[in-house]
Amino acid sequence: MGFWLVKMENGTQNGAHTNYARVNGVKDGFVKSDASLDKGKGVADKEKTGNFPIVNGGHTGNINIKSEAMGSEMAVQKGPTPPASASMLDSLRMDDLPDEIQHITADSMPLGLLLSRLAQISHNNLQELIAELANRPVAQNPTANGAPDYRVTTAEDTSPESLEKKRLLLEFIQHLHTRWVKALVITEWSRKAETVGRLIDLKIHIQRELAHYMQQFDALADVKKQLVWAGLPSPDLKTALEVLSSGEASWMPELGYIEPPPPTPDEQFQWMENLNTLLSVRLTLDEYDKIPYHFRNYTINSGRATFKVAGEFEVDLTIADEDAEKQFWFIDFRFLFSPAPAELSDRLRLFLEDKVNGALATDGLAGCYRFLHGFTLTHQITEFTRQALEIGRSRWVDSLKVERLNRAMSIQYWQSRPQAGLKSWIILGTHSGKKAKVAQVARDDPAATSRLFLRWFRDNKEVKDLDISFDSSNISAERILKSVIARHVEYILTSIHSKLLTFPRFSKREASLRLTISKDEPAASQLVMRLSRDNELIVRIDPVTGSFALSPSTRVITQGERELNRNGKDPVAEGHIILEKTRCFHTMEELTRRGKSTGWLNHNPGVKLDELRPFLTIREHFQTLWLRRSGWRSDWSVLVIMSLGGDKWWLVQT
Repeated sequence: MGFWLVKMENGTQNGAHTNYARVNGVKDGFVKSDASLDKGKGVADKEKTGNFPIVNGGHTGNINIKSEAMGSEMAVQKGPTPPASASMLDSLRMDDLPDEIQHITADSMPLGLLLSRLAQISHNNLQELIAELANRPVAQNPTANGAPDYRVTTAEDTSPESLEKKRLLLEFIQHLHTRWVKALVITEWSRKAETVGRLIDLKIHIQRELAHYMQQFDALADVKKQLVWAGLPSPDLKTALEVLSSGEASWMPELGYIEPPPPTPDEQFQWMENLNTLLSVRLTLDEYDKIPYHFRNYTINSGRATFKVAGEFEVDLTIADEDAEKQFWFIDFRFLFSPAPAELSDRLRLFLEDKVNGALATDGLAGCYRFLHGFTLTHQITEFTRQALEIGRSRWVDSLKVERLNRAMSIQYWQSRPQAGLKSWIILGTHSGKKAKVAQVARDDPAATSRLFLRWFRDNKEVKDLDISFDSSNISAERILKSVIARHVEYILTSIHSKLLTFPRFSKREASLRLTISKDEPAASQLVMRLSRDNELIVRIDPVTGSFALSPSTRVITQGERELNRNGKDPVAEGHIILEKTRCFHTMEELTRRGKSTGWLNHNPGVKLDELRPFLTIREHFQTLWLRRSGWRSDWSVLVIMSLGGDKWWLVQT
């Protein structure tokens, strides 16, 4: 396809003066051109300008452009070199800038590359426009018989299709003209680009130096501020020499201060007695109505009043003034439960001294009690948590899950118990101690105070009216845990025992059934069920894992133990059935074993259970055992039926 030429307003081709192509080079994105070049000429050929013709919007050869970024030092110049002018001397002086001034080269590109890209874009857009116009329909002039007329005429085509094509072509030319005019302006301005670039370098250098100066000024100001704290007065060497040599300074006045002699033991005792008297009078007369209920157990000795709260703490307070309106002051604090630290650390003592003195200043003895009581309860819960974590890592490993809550703690036990979806845990926290309103009147109890409170959740349900007492003065997380687990074991074994007693076998005392419960030791609780005349089945629950443990260990009893511990089985609802099934299997095994020695053989005549039900009055689940003695006729058998309703023996002829 041929090259398209578009005539611009300045009368040259490609929208730019050809004289601007005869430039000496481009340095860091700015064109360096000769000021003596004439701008009024038209298009020059290859021999006159030294340039190569442009084909398809791009140069076919190298153009006379040099770029420092590209490292080119080639320059083409036609004709004699003009004499140096003032502007050229200034340019030379600009080139002699010191090395400290950095040349700004960021975001710059050669002017030749810009013009080449613009020419290529113009050519591509023009090709796309021509293809688009060719695809549009051509207006047709119909003849009299309706056939189209393709003859060429000189009249102007005013059809809508032709007008639309002209509009698109005009808009494209206007847009392209705008872009090339901008390129022309850049080319005109490039004559002074090098000088402006140097000025930009100087401006940036000055700004950097000014910023560096301000930064150093701020740093000096900061150093001056910091030296204020390091300032020391000048040493008085003269006075120091006199004091070190003679032990005194002649210029210092004598104040006549005489140090009092140390108090004698009698004076100290008298001072203590006076302080004890002041404390007794104040607590008896002035503070009588203000002493909290739990602070009424106090003693006065050695100039201090010791308030004791049983099972929690005792605190020593004193006074510093005879005025009854002045506050008490903290001296010492001790825990009255175990295990607890024998002595407070220095950090904890300072903390308590600050908090207790603040409470005494604002709320008096009542505020002191509230703070120390809450502090003690929190420390007791922390001790319970520490012990629970310790036993969870040793004797109760993989069975406990201990969590510290907001001023409370929880212990989930029997984690390894194979019972899906059911969890059991306890929560130890604080209870406000406030009582409910009776007859819309609030009953104020001076003895009511916050206390430790235990909640028990058994199989995802909270157990109300829990009667588990624990000694807060002797903290033991394992003892509380065993007490709760003992209640849980009692609940399971009692439920199984109660359901077994409802059946005739045990209600009519055909077999013995004994239940032993321990409130504190869950391993001591057991259920004993008579299997036969010589054998008993003992049912226990492991307090650590919550699994059933049956004894003695035989094949049948071990199978029953696995059935009780199987996942998904509820021992409260199905435990009595599994135990009865175990008894039946044990009886069948014993009858079969002993019958063989006396000539009785296990023999099933082929009678189904459905055929036996019309002849039996048993509603419970039962087990059958068919026996036949050697020498009997084949149609006679002994049938043993075992169920919770009792064992029955039948002589059956089939």
